[in-house]
Amino acid sequence: MLFAAATGIAFNSLVNEINQQWGEQFAERQVLFDKHRTLSPLIREIRLARQMAAEPAIIQMALHEDDREIKLQALKVMESYRFNFRDHSYFAAFLSSGNYYFNDATGKYSDKQYRYTLSQKTRVTIGSIRQ
Repeated sequence: MLFAAATGIAFNSLVNEINQQWGEQFAERQVLFDKHRTLSPLIREIRLARQMAAEPAIIQMALHEDDREIKLQALKVMESYRFNFRDHSYFAAFLSSGNYYFNDATGKYSDKQYRYTLSQKTRVTIGSIRQ
């Protein structure tokens, strides 16, 4: 009888320990899954924005924004990225000139993507964020 009671207590303790470990592992996996599910779209958008910023045509535009041909080529590249972004829009702001370009999902700003020039204060703020 004493042996059966000791065995029952040991078994119950073992089952509780296993349940606790499984519960912790399940919670950890659920947190990782939720984190990935939540951050995945944001990470994708950041990756896509970095890829767009690294396009040679856009870099050339940043260096030679006053050259009409270079600007047209860069705007074509930006337009090619538009539907890859989740909201089907894009924007680009150039630190040296402060010029801000944008087009939305409907293409409302096609052929007039230049929207405005950022203030010097805003450019300084953006520049400090980059560093």
